[in-house]
Amino acid sequence: MSLRRYMFVPNGKTSLQGGAIYSYGASLTLDKVTVKDSNGNGNGGGVYNYLGRLTIINSDFINNQARNKGGALFTAGVTVINNSRFISNQITDANNGVGGAMLIAGSGIIENSLFEKNYAAYSVGGICNSGNISINNCSFINQSCRYAGGAISNHNTALINNSYFKDNYAGLYAAALLAITSSGSVTNVYNSVFNDNHAGMFSS
Repeated sequence: MSLRRYMFVPNGKTSLQGGAIYSYGASLTLDKVTVKDSNGNGNGGGVYNYLGRLTIINSDFINNQARNKGGALFTAGVTVINNSRFISNQITDANNGVGGAMLIAGSGIIENSLFEKNYAAYSVGGICNSGNISINNCSFINQSCRYAGGAISNHNTALINNSYFKDNYAGLYAAALLAITSSGSVTNVYNSVFNDNHAGMFSS
């Protein structure tokens, strides 16, 4: 299924999973799509993808929220994102909520995309990864969270290349990048810039 040049707007209702789109085991492409002001009471404020292939191209996710995981996007399958923007999405659960912009399980490739002003009331303002992801030529600006992992938290395998991290914040530690080594995760970072990120009283 493909959606092109489409805008999702809220209908006054809150979905348990996927405030705008719920996809189970399907192949879904979003091209020049805007998902805005949607609410998922569980996971995936904008889009929930489970056991499917999700491709996002030239699209915007703005001001979406979820309670638990993935303010804009929860995806557990194969995910490809290119030339898209994730702005002002959030997670509201202050006890366990993670991934203000998204949570990725399975495999993911994210390229040429902007993450700005996403927030988690608990941890990981930007991307929470529990799968295998590659991030290339992306910018993470003003991601924030109350606890740890301001921009990215990696719990499995992550390759980050040619990316920019600026003005990200975590209340305790790991303002830009949290690598959970105790879980056996592998994090590789190349040709990237970290500028004015702050955790608590310290900067990185």
